[in-house]
Amino acid sequence: MSRSVLFHVQYLLGIGHLQRSLRIANALARKGIEVTLVCGGPPVAELMADPSIRVVQLPPVRARDARFELIDDAGRPLDDRFRASRRADLLAAFDAAQPDAVIIEGFPFARRAFRFELDPLIEAVHAAASRPRLICSVRDIVVMRDDPARHRETVERVRREFDAVLVHGDPRLIPFDASFPMASQIADRLIYTGYVWEAHLTLPVAGATGPLPLPPKGRRGQFAAAPPDHSLSSSWG
Repeated sequence: MSRSVLFHVQYLLGIGHLQRSLRIANALARKGIEVTLVCGGPPVAELMADPSIRVVQLPPVRARDARFELIDDAGRPLDDRFRASRRADLLAAFDAAQPDAVIIEGFPFARRAFRFELDPLIEAVHAAASRPRLICSVRDIVVMRDDPARHRETVERVRREFDAVLVHGDPRLIPFDASFPMASQIADRLIYTGYVWEAHLTLPVAGATGPLPLPPKGRRGQFAAAPPDHSLSSSWG
């Protein structure tokens, strides 16, 4: 029986979050895992997704500017009808996928403005007869207000609702507690994956005659930094 994953990603100003999530989704697809990628930002032309990935486009939301006022594709503020439409589409994608795992990019460390759809998704995960694993995918540096109450709420949600937090970084370079002070309280949930990138991509260097050297063996956009018994696949048993 094949494994399946539903991956929710919301991007607001650029497509960095989408690019990282897409590379993870592509890596999962190459492993034979069925992936449903749910995109909440504006559609991206020529999305470089593995042909096997089912891409579900929610009614798009973007930020008007760096103040992060949320607007729809026509530049209008979000209203209850719009939120209900997105929520229904997301839950329909979950029902159709019947996934073994649900990955949510950023939340609950970020994307709190999307609780109107993510809270119902999390409730559906926990109510499922065969409960999927619930996983947060987050970069190594999170941007949050320096608010102890907010940090405590995030810890409580992780401990109550999430099976794992994939931190896309290396603790030898930037430990998660450098930006999230209460990381020690969710240490049993944290899995450092290493940095996510495409092995074939190279950067030009002034005066260089060839591409930059590749990182150490294994650090090629896969979940390589975590010990084998903490890998995503082993968490499924």
